[in-house]
Amino acid sequence: MKLRAPINTPHRVKVSQQKTFRLSLLMFLLVMCLNLRRLKETSWIGKRAFKMKRHHILKICSPAVNAIFSVPSNVNEIPCKSNNEIPNDWCVDAGGNPRYLGCKLQDGLESTNILRYNHQGFEQCLANKTIVFIGDSRVRYQIMNLLGYLQTSRFMKCQDYESFDSTDSTSASPDSDCYLIEREFQLKDTKGDDWTSYYKESNKMIGSDSANGKQHSLCDCYREEPFSELTTYENRFIKRQTPHGEINIVYLQNFVNLIRMNQDYPPFSSFWSQNHCNPGECSIKNRVDAFTGNLNSTLWQILPLLNATHAFVSAGWNETETVDSSCIIKAFQESHSDMQIHLISHPSKKNDNSIAGFDGDRLECSINALDRQTMSEDVPEDWFRDDAHVLSILNEEFNHRLIDLICPITR
Repeated sequence: MKLRAPINTPHRVKVSQQKTFRLSLLMFLLVMCLNLRRLKETSWIGKRAFKMKRHHILKICSPAVNAIFSVPSNVNEIPCKSNNEIPNDWCVDAGGNPRYLGCKLQDGLESTNILRYNHQGFEQCLANKTIVFIGDSRVRYQIMNLLGYLQTSRFMKCQDYESFDSTDSTSASPDSDCYLIEREFQLKDTKGDDWTSYYKESNKMIGSDSANGKQHSLCDCYREEPFSELTTYENRFIKRQTPHGEINIVYLQNFVNLIRMNQDYPPFSSFWSQNHCNPGECSIKNRVDAFTGNLNSTLWQILPLLNATHAFVSAGWNETETVDSSCIIKAFQESHSDMQIHLISHPSKKNDNSIAGFDGDRLECSINALDRQTMSEDVPEDWFRDDAHVLSILNEEFNHRLIDLICPITR
C-alpha cells in the first residue's frame, strides 16, 4: 500500500501562514522589548522616556479634596491651575505661588485642589520631635527656609518669584529673609557676604524671639579662605517652643562623608552651656571635637544621643552619584524602629537634564527617601541661585514634601 503525500489544501496553507505570522510577531515584540530595555539603560532619551517608571516608588501626587472630606484647621485647601511656563507636574495657586503636584493633571482638567499644612500644621507636626539633617549646603538652605517660616509664619519670596504675578504686593521685591538662603543677598548693606558675617547674622535671624514663639539657635560654625572641606565646620542646633510642644532641629554638615562634633555642643554638652564658641569663630583653635566619623558611624553613635525621632541624611556631595548609602540607612533603620530615616537626594542642577544622580529604582537597598531631584527637574532656570543651589520656590515645596513625609495628610 502506497502512502500518499499530504495534500496542501487552502485551509492547511492558511493555518500554516497564521502560525508563521504569530511566530514572527512574537519575535518582533521580543526584539523591541530588548531594544527598549537597552535604550532605557544606556541613552539619555530612553531614560527620559522611562522617567515615570524610574520614579514610581517616590512619585507622590498631592491628595485631592473630595466632597466628604472635612479639611482640618491646620491644613489649607488650595485651588491650583496648570501653567504653561512651568513643568506639567506643577501648578500655580491664586497667589501666584508655584506648587508641586508630582503628577500631570488629567486630560481636560486645568485645575485641581491640593492640601498643604499651614503654619499651625507645621508646628503641630514637628512638636515633640527631634529632626536631624545630615548633608551639604543644599540641605542647609532648605533648613534655613524652614526655620524662617517657623519664625515668621510666612515663606520667604526671593527673586525667583519675579516671573510670577501675585496678589501679594510684597513679593515684588525679595524679602529680607532671603539672606538665609542666599548669603550674597544684602539688605541695605547691613549684612556682610563673608561667611563669618553669614554665620552670625543667620544665627540671630533664626534664633530671636518672635510673636509666634521663642526660637533659640546655636551655630558651631567656621570657614576660612581659601575654602577646604577639612577646615570648615557647621553644625546648627535649634529649639523652638510652641503651644504644642518643643521642636528640635539639628543640622550636621557633611560635604565628603565626614562629620565632626564639638565637645561643647549637643549631644556632648548642654544646649544652654556657656562654653559655646561664637558663630564663625569655631575654628580648630577654638574647639575640641568629641566625635569624628562618616555617615554610618554618625547614624549609630550620634542619632541615639540626640534622641532623634526623624533623620534626613546623605553622604555629602557624591551621594547617589558615586556613593550609595541606601544599605547603610536600611541596616540602621531595621535596628531602630523608634526612628524614621530618609535618604535626602540632591536637587537637579541648573541646565542639567541628565539622569545621572538619584534614582530610587536603582538604589542597592529599598529605603524611604525625600526625592528632591524629581521635584526640581525641568523647572525654570531662574528658580536656581546658581548651578547647584535653588531659591525660595523649590525650597518651600521641598519643605511641604518633608512635612508630608513626617505627618502624612490623611483623608
